[in-house]
Amino acid sequence: MNRRKFLVRSASTIGSLCFSGSMLFSNSALSSNKSIEKTDIQQSPALFNRSQWQTLVAIQEHLFPAKNGAPGASQFNAKAWLYQSLTYPQVNPDVIKIYQTQLNQTKDLAQKQFHKPFPKLIESEKELILRQLEKNRQSQIWLAEILNNIIEALLTDPIYGGNNNAIGWKWLGHTPGFPRPSAQQKYYLLNS
Repeated sequence: MNRRKFLVRSASTIGSLCFSGSMLFSNSALSSNKSIEKTDIQQSPALFNRSQWQTLVAIQEHLFPAKNGAPGASQFNAKAWLYQSLTYPQVNPDVIKIYQTQLNQTKDLAQKQFHKPFPKLIESEKELILRQLEKNRQSQIWLAEILNNIIEALLTDPIYGGNNNAIGWKWLGHTPGFPRPSAQQKYYLLNS
């Protein structure tokens, strides 16, 4: 079964997980109705340094690459979606520390084995590093969380910052429900 068929068959389950996973956090940038721009991410030293962001984007692209007509993680804004998830006020600061620790471990492993940063590795080398990381339970959970976040970015309504131009919906042949939320009707604004 290919990736598209799997996602189409799993869409309802994954869609419900998207909202339950996203509800764990609540984003101040989202609450203020501000869209997340590329510069916002680059200017967020509280989360990750530039090298860590580059590693994270390379991991996202490796886990969900653009191929055979399927959009890749960067095409449907997975980086910005992750940024939003991690900048919610209710996010546990330990989650950020886990990401930072795992990104540093990824960087160190790539340097130790291949003498270059993770984003510069070829696909087979990236795969080897990620397979080594997943042997550790904490790293395995972290990688699963990244993949979950990628799927959320693919399936979310574009009004929430992922799924640029509904690229994920178009690829999956999904027709969204009606009516779709407006900027003033985003779910997290309805309870405030």
